[in-house]
Amino acid sequence: MFIEKPLGASTTNVLLVSKAVADSGLPFHTGFFLRTVPALAKARKLIGSGKLGSIGYVRIRFAHNGVRAGWLRDNWILEPKFAGVGGFGDLAIHCIDLLQWWGLRPLVKGPSSYANIMGRTEAEDFGVSLVSYPGGTAVVEAGWVAGDGPILDIEVLGSRGTLRMRGEHLVVQIGDCGDNTNLGAVELDAGMGLRPFLHGISNGDWSECVAIDESVEANLVALGLKNEIEEP
Repeated sequence: MFIEKPLGASTTNVLLVSKAVADSGLPFHTGFFLRTVPALAKARKLIGSGKLGSIGYVRIRFAHNGVRAGWLRDNWILEPKFAGVGGFGDLAIHCIDLLQWWGLRPLVKGPSSYANIMGRTEAEDFGVSLVSYPGGTAVVEAGWVAGDGPILDIEVLGSRGTLRMRGEHLVVQIGDCGDNTNLGAVELDAGMGLRPFLHGISNGDWSECVAIDESVEANLVALGLKNEIEEP
């Protein structure tokens, strides 16, 4: 069962989808395609190994120029009643999943700010949010109005090393003045998000698919940033 993100536009919808997946007994996957980027997978191993030390700060900016360039015009994703989220929610959920996949969890929402820069959509087309995790803080910037796109800019500051984008490449520096090591180019292709699912269909190996509980967690954090978590 492949379900595109977001799973739902409200807590109730997300939990209903989660129950439907569990009741079906089918393998599940969703389109968190940043997990398929080799350089970001290498970053995950570095963070998990402790080689960067304690991670005190992360900044992720993920944006494309869909509204500015016009290729989102008349698209269903611009309609809140269909898509449920605006430009921030559409792309920020990828950033949230990346943080959680890197082990920076649980995430707790902080102040957020949203804008409708172009004024061509019902919902906001860009936003910035502050989230915290044990031992650190992350800034998430996301939306549809980049001057050029898609753009993924990352900075990770640890007590023993750093990660940062240099052009299209993710580089790591271990130590205060250590040499930079290139982890590889970060090529953004949303279609790659289907690869683990198609691999499961053809080979029966679903190990690289996103677990439903991880997808639900990312969805609920993203809804919380937009203050769309429903009261029990």
